[in-house]
Amino acid sequence: MVPKHFIFLKTFPFLKSGKIDVNALPLPTVTKKSLDDMDRPKTEIEQTLLSLWKDILKLDDLSVNDNFFLLGVTL
Repeated sequence: MVPKHFIFLKTFPFLKSGKIDVNALPLPTVTKKSLDDMDRPKTEIEQTLLSLWKDILKLDDLSVNDNFFLLGVTL
């Protein structure tokens, strides 16, 4: 699996135990992007799902390649 986004940090936040403090890590930011033909829904099912996601997440700029679960984190 290849991550869709990378966040580069100069240092990691650590707990006193020496483990990485995952709660202190920054959340990924959602940026607006222009949709090309690869990102547009091609089937009726894709159109329906994209419409549902837009309503649930209250976002206008979504594509079929966006991750529903990652987008929900930023709300």
